[in-house]
Amino acid sequence: MKKIEYTETDLINWWVVPYHGITIEAAFEKEPWTDSRDFYSRYQVTQEQHDEWYEKVVTTFMKRYRWSRRHTIGQLCFIYLNTSPMVIR
Repeated sequence: MKKIEYTETDLINWWVVPYHGITIEAAFEKEPWTDSRDFYSRYQVTQEQHDEWYEKVVTTFMKRYRWSRRHTIGQLCFIYLNTSPMVIR
C-alpha cells in the first residue's frame, strides 16, 4: 500500500476550502497575487478555525509517520510557517 505524500498546497487547501469555499489554485486564478502575504490577508480565519486546522495537520502527520505528538510538532515547525492561515485580529 502506497503512503500518501502531502504537499504544502494540500495543507493550505485544508483550511482554504472548508472556511472559504475555494482552493488556492482557484483563488489565484480569480485574483492573482505576487506576494504570499496578500493571499493570507485575503483569506483569514478565526483562532478557533486555525486551532482546528492545526490539530488536523498534527494528527494526520502523527498517523502517517507514526510519530509522537511532541516529535510531530517539532518536525512541522517550518511547514507550519509556510502553510498556516493568518488569524483575524
